[in-house]
Amino acid sequence: MLRLFALLLLLANAGYFAWSQGHLRPLGWGPVEQREPDRLRQQVAADQLQVIAPKGGAPAETPAPARPDTPEAAPAAVAGPTSCQQVTGLSAAQSDALQAALNGAGLDASRWSRDEAVLPERWIVYIGKFPSADLLNRKKTELRSLRVDFREVNVPALQPGLALGTYSTEAAAQTALQDLGRAGVRSAKVTKEREEQRSVTLRLPALTAAERGAVEGLGAPLAGKTLVACGT
Repeated sequence: MLRLFALLLLLANAGYFAWSQGHLRPLGWGPVEQREPDRLRQQVAADQLQVIAPKGGAPAETPAPARPDTPEAAPAAVAGPTSCQQVTGLSAAQSDALQAALNGAGLDASRWSRDEAVLPERWIVYIGKFPSADLLNRKKTELRSLRVDFREVNVPALQPGLALGTYSTEAAAQTALQDLGRAGVRSAKVTKEREEQRSVTLRLPALTAAERGAVEGLGAPLAGKTLVACGT
């Protein structure tokens, strides 16, 4: 009896093994296969499948073209070589007019700078005006004999005349006049040769050739001045 039971158990194990390994599949017996290769074999031409949008549906978005990364996509403007130019000897009013003209020409305050210099008033010990060149020459001879230095005045309102000294204050000129009187100089006096003057320079440190031509063509705002290289 035990031998029969052992034999049946052995046959049952052998049958289960054959069934689980698919050896009985030709007879229609076998486990359901879950592996992907069998699923793929059940598909017909899977590599040729296409997804088609339903009729009336929104069309598929077309990807935007990639922006080119080459330098040709956004060429940089080439300004060309530049130079530093300036306009000197302007009065305050002339400078204001020129600044307004520069702004109108597209050169705003970031493109230029304004430098202002003050020339103080100037006083001289003065002899003149001489009514004739002969009297002027006689005075020169007299001053040389007294060993007094002098120069001819170049201010039209004081010509012909001689300056025996130049000073920044009237008080200094008066002191010099007293010293010259003790040295034998007669008919001299103290006078102002020049009022205080303010001179403005407009400097344009980076002008292209085209911009320089535009500035030189401004006309009246230049007040008769011309562009010169910086430092000259």
